[in-house]
Amino acid sequence: MNYLELFNYYHNQEKKLEKVLFKNKVIIISDKTRSFYYLLEKNKDIRKNLINAANTIYFNENNDALERNFSTDCQS
Repeated sequence: MNYLELFNYYHNQEKKLEKVLFKNKVIIISDKTRSFYYLLEKNKDIRKNLINAANTIYFNENNDALERNFSTDCQS
């Protein structure tokens, strides 16, 4: 699974994440695990900005933006 697929689980359409279906198995999420929903609840003053950023970077398949903003390469 790549990080974009993982982010899709984390995002969960901005809803509270209680369980995940992964490889035909239901995984119950711990109450201590926080999804995108909790980030939005904690930051209500910038909620729209967080949603717009997630939609622009992750869901519009803007690969150029992803490469500019995120990297797994530690070399300078």
